[in-house]
Amino acid sequence: MFHTQEQEFDSRTVLVSIPAIQNFLGETGENATDFTEIAIRLKDYNDAAGARQRIGEKLEAAGLIVGRPRDNSTIPYTAELVTWEDQKAGLLAAVDNERGILGFVLFILIIVAAFIHFATLSMMVTEKTKDIGILATLGASASEILAVFVDVGVAMTLIGEMVGVALALAVTSRLNEIDGLIETISGRRIFNPDVYYLKSIPSEVDPMQVVWILGLTLAAGIVASLIPAVRASRLHPADALRYE
Repeated sequence: MFHTQEQEFDSRTVLVSIPAIQNFLGETGENATDFTEIAIRLKDYNDAAGARQRIGEKLEAAGLIVGRPRDNSTIPYTAELVTWEDQKAGLLAAVDNERGILGFVLFILIIVAAFIHFATLSMMVTEKTKDIGILATLGASASEILAVFVDVGVAMTLIGEMVGVALALAVTSRLNEIDGLIETISGRRIFNPDVYYLKSIPSEVDPMQVVWILGLTLAAGIVASLIPAVRASRLHPADALRYE
C-alpha cells in the first residue's frame, strides 16, 4: 500500500494505470483522456516558487498553458499550475495563526515563571536576613552578597531549563503515543486527521528556536533574580541582625 500520510489525498486517490482507468470510464480511441492532473514531487520544496516558474515556462513553450504562471496575473489559463501551499492556503493560515497563539502563551508562561522565581528569591532573602547581616559583619561586600543571590537565581533557572528541555524532548518524540493514550482514556482524539489532513502528528525540533527560548528564559531568570539580590545587598548589618 502506498501512503503519503496526508489524510485528504489518501482518502480520495487511487493509483492505477492509465489504460485501466480509461477502460473503467469507458473512454477509448483518440478522444480518450490521458490525464487531468500531473503531480510533481520536488527534492527541495524550498525551491517551490522557482520550480513552478521553470515548469510554467516549459509548459508555455510547449503550448500547454497560456501565459506565464505568476501571482496576480490577469492572463487566462487553459491549465492551472499551483503548489501544495496554494492548495492548502487556508489550512496553512490556520496553522500559522495557532503558532502565533502558542508563541503568545509561551511568552505569558515565561513571565509567570519569572514572577514565581522572583517571589521565591524574595522569600529566601527575607528568611536569610540575619545570615546576610552576619556575612556583612564578617566583611562580605555588597557586591559579594549580590553575587550570591544572583548565582542562586541563575542556578535555579538553569536546572529548570535542563528539566524542561528533557521533558519537552521526551514528549515531542512520543506525541502520537500520547495522543493515542488520551484517546483511550477520554474517548476523544486531540489530533483529528479529518481536520488537519494528516494521519499522524508531525514533530520537528528546531535547535535555533530551542536556543532562543532558553536564552529568553535565562534572561528573565536573571532579571527576576536581580531585584531580591539588590535588596539583600543593601541591607545594613545592624538592621539585618535585629530582624525578627
